[in-house]
Amino acid sequence: MMGSDKPWERSKAVRPTRRRSDPVLMPELPGSAGPFSGEDSEAEIWSRLSPVSKDVLRCLLTRFGVHPAEEGRLLEEAAAGCWSGLELRAGLSGLQAAGAVQARLRFWGERAVAVTAGSYLKWAAVASPWIAADEEAAHRSAASAVSGGGALYSRALLGALAELARSGPVLTVKGRLHGSTIKALEQAAGLSPESFIQLDPSLRLDYPGSVALVLDWSFSSGILRPGRAWSWDAQKLRTWLDEPLMQRERGLFRWILDRAVRRSAEAAAAASVISSLREDVWYSVPKLEQLCRSRSVWPAGCPGRDSAAWTGLLEWLAGCGWAEWGETEQGESCFRLLLSAEGCGEDGGFRGGRAASAAA
Repeated sequence: MMGSDKPWERSKAVRPTRRRSDPVLMPELPGSAGPFSGEDSEAEIWSRLSPVSKDVLRCLLTRFGVHPAEEGRLLEEAAAGCWSGLELRAGLSGLQAAGAVQARLRFWGERAVAVTAGSYLKWAAVASPWIAADEEAAHRSAASAVSGGGALYSRALLGALAELARSGPVLTVKGRLHGSTIKALEQAAGLSPESFIQLDPSLRLDYPGSVALVLDWSFSSGILRPGRAWSWDAQKLRTWLDEPLMQRERGLFRWILDRAVRRSAEAAAAASVISSLREDVWYSVPKLEQLCRSRSVWPAGCPGRDSAAWTGLLEWLAGCGWAEWGETEQGESCFRLLLSAEGCGEDGGFRGGRAASAAA
């Protein structure tokens, strides 16, 4: 574990300071143009960062993901390159001045920096881009589906919410749902999240994984309100139910990716790769794994091993009916999305045959 986000939230924000010794701010260094407007895109900011700032940001993304990194440890990790300590500190100051990272002072005096969860996917895409040649090498023109494309997750979620509404979100004296309600929810929810998904610890400890996921989403969406007695927000529930099916699915897709980003640097890298894929296109799984490895420092001593976060996320997407596994005639493992978190087909729905049947 890399630590809880709560100490980060309780820490004090640190404003960027300009030092005369900071070479990243000197005009003779390439890529250090400024000032930044605060409305620049990640790609625009990246193009204007100095080389040392880019290296520090890459190190932060690949080794820590969105988790706060102690400033000293971050600079120590980044020192593997050709930069001096002074240059690395200047590069970090440049990142903060550009708004690429946030810096906070913890109550014991330690400085920590982090990339926000909401901007991670965009930073990962510009810091470790997948160029056209790489995508072409990963693309497979033909493959046969072997598994995946199951029932859509929003329908399973709707069934779980119906069970919860039927029994009522009534809590025991210990503040938990009754055992019979938990069993009914577990049966309706179906899928159980693996270690790549970040869930609320209190829910994860008190409930089976599939039930914890349903409750976590219900609370985060505001449909279910916590307290001594849980209650429904009827308006938010009605709004969600009125959304088109594909809109609900894409919203859940984005929510799952966000949970993966918050889990670990490895899971965040997996989410960033998935978010860059096009719908209804077969990709070589080994090639996708290479891209994932370029965006995360995987455990040492495990060359060639699949990442639990990487394979877990692929399996989850297929189980939710959003993707499917395939195989080429040569026996190479392939994977394709039947929908993405953002894009959609011309009809606003799935393009894949199995998913189209599931959506019918």
